[in-house]
Amino acid sequence: MESCLPTSGEKYDGHFPFFRQPTKVGEFSLDEKRDFHHSSCQKKYISWPLKRPLDDGQSVDVHFDLNLLLDRAVRKDDSQLDERLDNLLKWILKNQEKFKLQDRKASFSSLSTDFVCYRGLITKLMATPYENREPWIICATKWRGTIYLCAFDTEQKIADRQRETPRQKAMSSWGYKFEQYMMSDSPGAAPDPHTPAVESAEFCCVLRSRLGRHSVVYGAEVDGVDPHREAGDGLSMAQFVELKTSREVETPRQRNSLQRFKMLKWWAQSFLVGIERVVVGFRDDDGTVHRLHAYATKQLPKEQDFWSPSVCMNFAAAFLAWAAEQVTGDDPRAVWRFEFEPRRRRVTCQSLGRSERYRILPDWYTENVFRPGPDT
Repeated sequence: MESCLPTSGEKYDGHFPFFRQPTKVGEFSLDEKRDFHHSSCQKKYISWPLKRPLDDGQSVDVHFDLNLLLDRAVRKDDSQLDERLDNLLKWILKNQEKFKLQDRKASFSSLSTDFVCYRGLITKLMATPYENREPWIICATKWRGTIYLCAFDTEQKIADRQRETPRQKAMSSWGYKFEQYMMSDSPGAAPDPHTPAVESAEFCCVLRSRLGRHSVVYGAEVDGVDPHREAGDGLSMAQFVELKTSREVETPRQRNSLQRFKMLKWWAQSFLVGIERVVVGFRDDDGTVHRLHAYATKQLPKEQDFWSPSVCMNFAAAFLAWAAEQVTGDDPRAVWRFEFEPRRRRVTCQSLGRSERYRILPDWYTENVFRPGPDT
């Protein structure tokens, strides 16, 4: 019998659920070839135009040409990538000791974590009660007491990517170029936008938190560190700044779109990892940023009347609780598929058995995760 979870927002209105402040437990980098590095080699630093951080609510005029060297950008070809959870699993293999709850010298056979996933998946869940256009697919596998969640492209998304126009591709690259104007490789250094942007490189943090009754470990790509707030131990996520671009608001319709869709995503992404500030580059239709504006993450929900943070988090917590009931057994190759259908306002769950198409856990992970590894 098919099981389903309703997504209508009114069902999830109420008190904000328990959410433990996320704790940073590690980091890793991906270079321009998407090779994994167990280091912070791709970490970047914010370079403020006024040589000091923008205050929350403050704007400053700039002139950033996002088309500069656009034709030479090193792009990430999502259609050719099938990384699934692989990079996060590589980090887990190199940090098994961080999952031991008792004697670190004793053997262990569980991560003692309810869920493992990427932040983007939780962000997708948080936006679901307000999503009326884009379906999604999330697959799950339970092994040694942990449920691994992985998002997969829908047929609609694959088709949309194949139909992308040159302008759409250029616009998707503008955000990376904006980051190049705003960040450098070391504290205090000047950005160098006169080189091609490398869109395929990433710096990721790994965080541990709890939502409702369930513990979660998740990876998250993050932007730059504010050198004025860098913590000595490197553990505080408050030192990071989230960078975004958006069309300059000139009409009520544009303002509604900004508040209804973009601010929801900005808030969810930043809130989930404890980032306290979002800096937006407001651009024109030709790809020139004329203004920077700093938003405090905690203020974003107060800037609009379209969505409720409580509804977002209550649905995400409800989905985790429901998934924990649906995904049973202990087989690293068994897969459950969750599918969101916007028109029907529900998520359905289906057991796929052993599915290679949606397989999440590779053999190289399951054969090594609970074995002592090299000290790296």
